[in-house]
Order: sequence, then C-alpha cells, then structure tokens
Amino acid sequence: MRSQSENRGLPAVGLALCLFCLGLAPLCAQEAGELPFRGEFWAEFHAVPAHGEENWPPDSATVKGRLLSEAAYVFGGMSGGFDFEWVPPDSARGIAERFVLKPRLVLDARDPRILPEAPRYSGTDLFAYVSYMPDENEKLDIAAYRLDPWRSANGVGLADFINGYPGRRMAYEDAARDAVRSLLQSLSVNKPRRVRGRIVFSAIPRIVLSNSFYRVYLKARIQISEVQNYELY
Repeated sequence: MRSQSENRGLPAVGLALCLFCLGLAPLCAQEAGELPFRGEFWAEFHAVPAHGEENWPPDSATVKGRLLSEAAYVFGGMSGGFDFEWVPPDSARGIAERFVLKPRLVLDARDPRILPEAPRYSGTDLFAYVSYMPDENEKLDIAAYRLDPWRSANGVGLADFINGYPGRRMAYEDAARDAVRSLLQSLSVNKPRRVRGRIVFSAIPRIVLSNSFYRVYLKARIQISEVQNYELY
C-alpha cells in the first residue's frame, strides 16, 4: 500500500477523511488476528524489466497476476510464516552475512479463498483489495503466534528498483532479515554465530517505491529455536 504522500488523486486532508469514513486509518495495516485478512495491494505496469524478461511492458493480465501472487505470498506469510536461518556478518572473522527464508505455507494465487475486489488504476499502477480466509488449522496457528515464546519485532527491507518485479520479493525478505536482526540485538549484546527459527507477518506489510528502492515496512512475530554462539577460549 503506497504512503499517503504518494496518493495524487485527493488532497491529503480529503484522503484522510475518506479513509476515516471507511473505518480505516491511513497507513495502518490489518493485524493478523483480524479475519478474514484483507488489504490493498498494488503492482506496476512500467517497472524496470527483470533480467531475461522478454514481454515488457507487461500486459494487464500479467500485472493482475503479479498483484495476486504478492497477496498470496503475504497471506502465506501471515498464516504459515517461514523458517529462517541467519548468519550475522563478522568482518573480524571474515564471515559474510547470510539469511535464508523458506515458506512453510505456499498459497496459489488461484486459491478460491483468495478473493480480489474490483481493481482501480492510478497512473501506471494497479490497485486492488484482496481478502483471504485461513482454514481451521491455520486459525489455530495464527492464535498461537500471539503467545509465548513468540516475540514481536519490526523490520524495514530494501531492494533496488533496478531488479524489476523480483525486487519486490527481495525487499520483503530483507525486511524479515532486519526484523530477526533487531530482535536478536534486543536479546543479547553478543553476536551469535548462527540463529534458526520461525517468523510470521503479524500484519499486512506496507511496500512503497521511494528513491529508486522498494521499501517494505514489516511487523512480525518471531520464534527462536536455536542460537549458536562463538566459543570462547
């Protein structure tokens, strides 16, 4: 969902009043406990072509498909989340940072529970509200994410616009990495060697395009399952 400053169709005050009348707060994302999940997603007609992309600019069907695929990715991140492994960077030891994110629930954009509403166009962008109702097992998992040992953390992810459409997913993953890093820094002053666990989106993330970067603002819940520390001699 784009930031308020990027909406050009209405003055800022008028936009805020319209959102208030709809029962929405500007820039506020739906929390994971509210069902069904529902949020506004957007996709571009004139993003930078990705490496090897032949059909550019993309047609309407392709852009709509991308919007729904991103919604499916987000809803999967809220319902099932991801397993992660994070190796923090350590220049003194010559260790490069590594972050691996593996989804636990992969939703198909054609899943009948993923329901897009009527789209709207703004400039070269397509917007649409999309909703998703988790099944009964997913609802149990979602309720558990609010309990111990799950902890809250926020992250901001960046990816260069030059990466094209794949850059959006890269920004989501970078936001997850930043949330894990933020949580670990709050738990210990000592840098771990390796951390494993799970992360879920606790609200629909907000993605914007700013200064040639995709930027994702993420609220997450994280469960740490393993921390490997460096041995001291």
